[in-house]
Amino acid sequence: MLGKGFWGVVTVAATLASVFIISAGPVAARSDVPTFANESQQADWRQFRGSADHRGWNSSESILSTSNVGSLQLRWSVRGGFNSSPAVANGVVYNGDADLGAYGPDCATGGSCDLLWHGGTGYPDWASPAVGGGYVYMQSDGGLYAFKVGCRADGETCSPVWMGTSAGNAYTSPTFANGWVYVATTGGQIQAYDTARCLQNGTTCAPDWVTSTNGLSYSSPAVTKGAVYAVTADGMLEAFPARCGTGGATCSPTWVADLHIADQVEASPAVANGVVYIVNKEGLAFAFGTNCSSGGGTCSPMWSQQLQGHTHSSPAATDTTVYFASGRRVYAFSVGCISSGQHCRPLWRSGRHPAGGNYASSPAVANGVLYIGTQGLNQSHGRLMAFDANCATDGRTCKAIWRSDFLGSMVNSSPAVAHGQVYVASNGGTFYAFSLPTP
Repeated sequence: MLGKGFWGVVTVAATLASVFIISAGPVAARSDVPTFANESQQADWRQFRGSADHRGWNSSESILSTSNVGSLQLRWSVRGGFNSSPAVANGVVYNGDADLGAYGPDCATGGSCDLLWHGGTGYPDWASPAVGGGYVYMQSDGGLYAFKVGCRADGETCSPVWMGTSAGNAYTSPTFANGWVYVATTGGQIQAYDTARCLQNGTTCAPDWVTSTNGLSYSSPAVTKGAVYAVTADGMLEAFPARCGTGGATCSPTWVADLHIADQVEASPAVANGVVYIVNKEGLAFAFGTNCSSGGGTCSPMWSQQLQGHTHSSPAATDTTVYFASGRRVYAFSVGCISSGQHCRPLWRSGRHPAGGNYASSPAVANGVLYIGTQGLNQSHGRLMAFDANCATDGRTCKAIWRSDFLGSMVNSSPAVAHGQVYVASNGGTFYAFSLPTP
């Protein structure tokens, strides 16, 4: 996730392999749209894909746009980064790797970048931090960890306030919504934790409810409007009530949908305006209505479309457009393109990436710009790229409007866009921030 045209580089001790932190913001409202003390907090990017519904869309970003994104420069970089995607909350920047920690507060505004704290969690690999209710949540091969926001400011180690039981997973990101945390585990479960109860218990906390994923799921659950949407290891999308039980109850799905692959689906669902978007590993994209069935019934898609190539990437959705990356292309579709189970034609698609390689990064959309990381030729020449998110409606091929220099390795991390900066990590072990030049 590197970028070039170095404006300034801040180096943090190489021993820090990764970072993340907790926000002091209030617990999300019942609508799953967080309530914030000010407009600045509203523009934060607080967890994987930005919010609990995993839309990958920052609707409050107003600094970067299609008119100025071509001037992006590297603002700062620090050692520590791999596949994990960053979070930005209350002026602090978080990223995960072989450790966890928090940078800021000036990092988020382009100033000096100091390490506030870090805490050992084991290796999170693809997992990303989630910030909410005054705590930071991180999942790794060591389990689920909760840390207090602002636990230190001297760069030293913080201890977790509590840990989830049997929640180990090195691949999926926790989702924070309405005071609860939802995780997929290596033990083949979706687990749901009431964080207020866990805080009272301290040390370790058992989940309030669980459900089987029939094996290891690589997909992070999406949560919105009182429902959880999760992907099982055998290629099913399932919906559950967000508060379906307590005391370790076992929950059954409200509805299920077949994603037409008896294998891992590595993308996470995105939910927007009553539609769940998901793509399987073979590049088959789907749209399902959130109320498509009940009582455990099976749903048919509103529409589907076969994309080119394999994908690890999760979709992004605004109010009008949904974006998928598969193989070496990015695709944009109208959210209402078809409602009769037929196929859709894209509004636009990108050309095959000229540097070669595929997309494993998920797109992030903010103020009309789509950002995505590339793996690059031989997975060694990744970049951060930007497209006009609304470049066409007639199916034409669109070119990138900005791209960073090579970042030294592939970029699997998904960008976070907040407060006029774009954050991303690279497999070369560096975490980067891009912004406009200083006047």
